[in-house]
Amino acid sequence: MTTTQIKQAGAASHVFGSTVSVVSGQPSLVDSAGGFVATDVGRTVTTTNTSGRKVLSVTDAGHAVMDGNATGTSGPQALTLAAALVNVTKKTGGYTDKTTTYMPTLVPGYAQQAQRALNEWTNCGGTGTTATRCQKVLAAVGLVVQET
Repeated sequence: MTTTQIKQAGAASHVFGSTVSVVSGQPSLVDSAGGFVATDVGRTVTTTNTSGRKVLSVTDAGHAVMDGNATGTSGPQALTLAAALVNVTKKTGGYTDKTTTYMPTLVPGYAQQAQRALNEWTNCGGTGTTATRCQKVLAAVGLVVQET
């Protein structure tokens, strides 16, 4: 049995220099260089004290919020934000739904196209001409789909 997963296209990691700080027991990330961008939402956070966390929101260029608290306090350190795969599930009636909330927000027209392509991908089993067309539509709105 396979699992359908989606992620941001161009999923190169967003790497920061040694400018990001965390505080134990708090979900905040602070970048003194102001490098956070909206597309960082949903990315996996990698620092010494944030194992397994994801970016829940970006407040501004200098501040982001994780989905949980840091486990230790540290001064400026290197940070890598990697694009995360998001599982989707097929619902009765032939449509799909994300199993987590970590995806970048798409503008309404893009969101509609992405949902339709994802539904078609799931219903065709991720194979054939339909699957190829779905990959192209999803790529156009900045997403990648795959079966694992």
